[in-house]
Amino acid sequence: INAEYGGLETTQLEMNQPKKKQTAKEKKLAIKLQNEKAKESANLIKSCYGIDHNEYFKPLQIYKKNGLNAEISVYPVNSLSKELFEWAFQLVKTNMQKYYEETWGWSDSGKKSEMKESDALYLIAKEGQKPIGFAHFRFTFEQLKGTEVLYLYEIQIEESARGKGLGTWMTQILEFLAYKFKMKYLLLTVFKENKKAFNFYTNKLNYKLDSTSPGAQVDLQSEDEGHEVLSKCFIR
Repeated sequence: INAEYGGLETTQLEMNQPKKKQTAKEKKLAIKLQNEKAKESANLIKSCYGIDHNEYFKPLQIYKKNGLNAEISVYPVNSLSKELFEWAFQLVKTNMQKYYEETWGWSDSGKKSEMKESDALYLIAKEGQKPIGFAHFRFTFEQLKGTEVLYLYEIQIEESARGKGLGTWMTQILEFLAYKFKMKYLLLTVFKENKKAFNFYTNKLNYKLDSTSPGAQVDLQSEDEGHEVLSKCFIR
């Protein structure tokens, strides 16, 4: 057997060796580290709530461009008036129901339930007392990525205020908050058929296909999931 062939055989034998089993001590240490990480993540997420987020982006709260003069503020879901919540829901329904019906299906009660969950936060733009756009977002631990993220559930703008840079401005506020509160990513879901939104995030705001997205996973690429997950990384 020549040296080259022998070397190959050795490599193959090494590769075929069963993985070394963890000792009881190693398992205990791994569990301890995992629990410490979970506790650290929980504390980080908890620190993102029960505070006035508006104090952190005061210079960005006024949007005065392209004929708009809006003030932008964060509202915890439990501080929204019934009228303001209903406006947000109706805007989502008007803009998005058709996309839901083509993929996951639409339910008024189901969507309202999601929008009312206790950790939901709303970034709302108003001209005077009139709301013209909002973003529903949360600080959360993303299981598939194993890290803390700001998840943008949706951003919706009234038709009269579109194409004036407000959506970009509001997304940048959320990016600032993600960075400020030490989230590792901003994640969002976009329907494939909503090509305008997909191009907005990928071409204009430089979001990338996330590793957890159906289109990034080989075993799912042949299936039409109807949506993709996009992300922007803020790991320091």
